[in-house]
Amino acid sequence: MKHLLILALLSTPLLTNANSETTTSTATEESIMTKLEKSKFDLMFIADTKLNKNADYDVNGVANENVIYFGYNMTANDNFRMDSSIYTSNTDETETTSDWTGIGFRYSRKNILTEEKHGLNLSSEVRYQMNPSDVEASSQVSGYVSPRINLNKKISDNMSLNLNLREYEYIRTNSNVNNKRRYYRALLSTSVGLTDNISAGVLLDYVNLKYDDAAPRKSKEYLGLLPSVSYSFTKKFSMDLYWDATPFTSTDDELFAQDWAKSATFGATLVYSLF
Repeated sequence: MKHLLILALLSTPLLTNANSETTTSTATEESIMTKLEKSKFDLMFIADTKLNKNADYDVNGVANENVIYFGYNMTANDNFRMDSSIYTSNTDETETTSDWTGIGFRYSRKNILTEEKHGLNLSSEVRYQMNPSDVEASSQVSGYVSPRINLNKKISDNMSLNLNLREYEYIRTNSNVNNKRRYYRALLSTSVGLTDNISAGVLLDYVNLKYDDAAPRKSKEYLGLLPSVSYSFTKKFSMDLYWDATPFTSTDDELFAQDWAKSATFGATLVYSLF
């Protein structure tokens, strides 16, 4: 839970007093921050925490991931970002584990199409993910390449619809047919602004995972459902509360996944944009 405390401290306004030394230090910090905000660089932290459940669907701990994004805006529409994260899991049955997830590189291009000229917004992105050596050894995958397309349509002044399409091409270190080869992902979400600070939304997350043609299982599909409520404390700091469920899956003989409501869990995501 330390990341929650860190983000809370970062978002706390600086206190000033009449002391000249403090005033000078604050003025310097504000000057540096102003320069960073006007620069082509951006820095963002994301902290996601989710409740863990055991085989009996009882809450037995938490899992969280702390992500840092560092970006450079080459032009008004072109952005390059690097990101990395730490994933931590803590349950009643196991010791706390913390794993580095590797490093990612992203290039994105926005305003390929715009609402004003074309009736919707279109942007694209390509991501290259490098796995840590231990993950590469256990999964026999060194990373992946993922091209992505994002479509956004404004329905009304306080409502929008978003569709994100992704392909993940895994970089395998051997020809084991049981290794996953690629998967396709489609995320459809809608967001409604309730007040200036509060919004609500629903996300549908469809995944189709492909294996080698010679593998016993050719593919695996599932559909996730994530309703959420978001609150913006400031323009730079916000929080999402969500419910994460997977009601549909192709791993059984039924349309609905067994006990999907019981296995669903709650989570919270904090987003802090430093500059």
